[in-house]
Amino acid sequence: MTYDQETSTTKKFARTLDNISTAYHESGHTVYCLLKLMLVESTSIYIDESDRVAGITYYMNPEVGEFEDNKIKEFILGSSIGTNYAGLIAERINYKNMCGENKFPLFLKDGSAADNIEASKLIRKFKMAPTKSLREIYRINLKETIQNDLEKYWDDISLIAHSLFKHKKLKFKKLKEILLTNSVNKKFWKKQFKIIDEISKNADDLDERTIGLILRRHKII
Repeated sequence: MTYDQETSTTKKFARTLDNISTAYHESGHTVYCLLKLMLVESTSIYIDESDRVAGITYYMNPEVGEFEDNKIKEFILGSSIGTNYAGLIAERINYKNMCGENKFPLFLKDGSAADNIEASKLIRKFKMAPTKSLREIYRINLKETIQNDLEKYWDDISLIAHSLFKHKKLKFKKLKEILLTNSVNKKFWKKQFKIIDEISKNADDLDERTIGLILRRHKII
């Protein structure tokens, strides 16, 4: 094998690993969204303008700026903040599963910078904790809860990641089909999608009263 061939092979291998890692990252976002009753319009991985593997997940979550009910506000904000953290946490779990190592390489965190910034902005803006030290405790506790949720549904994250690696883009209909057909938790997801569908049908008129009725009827809050 020539030097150029070896270099090309190495680059292809590195690109494949990036695609796998990004697929798990976006699947973490996706499954956490669905666990928190947010409709995921699509999730995808692609090559960006810098020739790097990137990913994006589009999801629907109500704006809470004018909500007054603290329980509704806390649920929606916690879901939005948690979704930002879920991608990197999924990558960490996958990395540990592959090599048994808890220490996540620093260079693999680069793709999560925007997620962390957005989560921190929401925590400060909506005063999820009053001081810097309490905000850090809030983050630690939330990340621990997210990790527990993702580990519980790790088989589902893997299902989504494998399909995303293969097809590069999955829309809501396909995500729903995968989880209702292939998941060991299909009974859970059947109930979950029923609530998600109910929320999405009311999306044009999803005021505080409407979402409160839905969340309380299904004992979410």
